[in-house]
Amino acid sequence: MSMSKTRQLVAEPGEKSLRLIRWEIGLTSAQLAASIAYLQFRHNGLDISNFGTANALMVVVQLLFNVPAGVVADWLSQKWLNVIGDAMAFIGFMCFALSSTFGSILIAYAIVGAGNAISMGANYTLLARHASDYATVSNMPAHETFVRELTKSKQLVFLLMALSSLGMPVLASWLGVGAAIGIVGLTFLAGAILALRVDDLIVDGSQTPNPMRHAKEGVLFIFRHRGARPWVVAYLVSMLVWQPSMAVLFTPTILAAGISESNIGICWAMTIVVAYFATRAARQYTSATSVKERDRQPLSFIIATLPALLAASILSVDVNYWTIGAYVGFGFSLGWSQSLMMAYIQQHIDPKYNNTVVSTVTTLVMACGAILVILYGYLASVSIGLAMTWTAIPFSVLVLGIFSWCRASTKTH
Repeated sequence: MSMSKTRQLVAEPGEKSLRLIRWEIGLTSAQLAASIAYLQFRHNGLDISNFGTANALMVVVQLLFNVPAGVVADWLSQKWLNVIGDAMAFIGFMCFALSSTFGSILIAYAIVGAGNAISMGANYTLLARHASDYATVSNMPAHETFVRELTKSKQLVFLLMALSSLGMPVLASWLGVGAAIGIVGLTFLAGAILALRVDDLIVDGSQTPNPMRHAKEGVLFIFRHRGARPWVVAYLVSMLVWQPSMAVLFTPTILAAGISESNIGICWAMTIVVAYFATRAARQYTSATSVKERDRQPLSFIIATLPALLAASILSVDVNYWTIGAYVGFGFSLGWSQSLMMAYIQQHIDPKYNNTVVSTVTTLVMACGAILVILYGYLASVSIGLAMTWTAIPFSVLVLGIFSWCRASTKTH
């Protein structure tokens, strides 16, 4: 291929690439080690505050890499960012599997964070572009095609998460936690191999000769575009209402409820199965014909956040063998928000800033999430209920305010 600035579209859109991207997203986004990562800390004599610190470090590293990776993906190749990011995450997981000190674990988390950021800025936008081209040749609406492909990807993610939630604790008990984490690392290697086989959609580099200017324009687009702003904030809150609690509090909450380590996987699997069915419900919701699309979106935000708020409210009162079941509310919010809320942002942004906007928005989620992860970690060391209270009360107020903002936005645009 010519090394000149002008770069052409080098692949015909097809279902093969969509299928490969779905599996790449599934293998690398399913958080297959989520149910056993905390056990690696415990087995090395570390506690929940160390766990929260390591997760916060990973988020900080993602913050540093996320927007630059999105700009590079807009300017050059999304496919190769996927390959590089998945390969780095593979190396990070191998390091985590072999780690025995807090310092070595922090290094492993930093490598994984960098790899996730590099691939995250590209994979969903690559899916969106292939879906758009596929919709064009298939005479289908582009947005509906993207939502369909996104929900298929998320269904695969949650199916793999549920299976790993059941299987990983068993593998950890048979082979050891480190060996089980190493197996998770191999899935990122498989993701890199799949990404290599995806047809690359390379943008015309001559249209964005100045990457720094392009990055600035993409970031400013979020703040200047009145139609996009409420949905960026809605996405931010719909992710934060469940993400830090799932990342840091779920396994400690299970143990605090008196459930044994051998049954942790069952609790995770139940919650992820609910997330899987939430994605199916979200897909049906988008295809409903009785309500206009613009009127469905604010209600969708409520559906994405209310179950997690109810779960946090219940667990803020008491954590026991029965109330732990409320965690499925976080699972529903996980499935619904992951399936629809980013799709709403995609509807309101200029395609040429796609990766930059997506990376900036996910960076905002990570920045706020890092703060909450640290906060929840230290609050949970005092009381799980106290940490849950910090989810239930502030987010309830935020959700009501953002819902009103989104409704007002749909009436004026």
